[in-house]
Amino acid sequence: MLVYIQVIEVVYKFKDLNTFLKTDRDDGITDQTKKEISKGLVDKGIASYKEEGIDAHGYVCDVTNEAAVNEMVARIESEVGVIDILVNNAGIIKRIPMCDMTAEQFRQVIDVDLNAPFIVSKAVIPSMIKKGHGKIINICSMMSELGRETVSAYAAAKGGLKMLTR
Repeated sequence: MLVYIQVIEVVYKFKDLNTFLKTDRDDGITDQTKKEISKGLVDKGIASYKEEGIDAHGYVCDVTNEAAVNEMVARIESEVGVIDILVNNAGIIKRIPMCDMTAEQFRQVIDVDLNAPFIVSKAVIPSMIKKGHGKIINICSMMSELGRETVSAYAAAKGGLKMLTR
């Protein structure tokens, strides 16, 4: 059973020059419900971009699954083009005191907030290198510096992402 679906929200050509990929997240209740909600949100987002005259494409993918990400990136490159700009924006936070948090909950936050940006970045970098340029933007948080009792996993993940970015 898939516990958490990450949505690749939108891929579009920016000013006819760059292919832009932004990861985002979507929560649901069951596998099927998640897929329906994810696809519905993607379709709604795509429609709003198209209203603005932007040729956008939507993809749904579990960004914690390396094989699924590689497949999705190959599909994007085939349908839209090489990704020039990646924004790793997908993330979750569980506001649970460390003493009450299970290891499974901790791992889920680390998987989505730290491992997923690594996986998606790793998938797009080879084509960026081949093309000779590309940008990867990782969305961190001030919690990577501050931390709090109820966000230990989030702070650890964002701190790790900050260091991965450097």
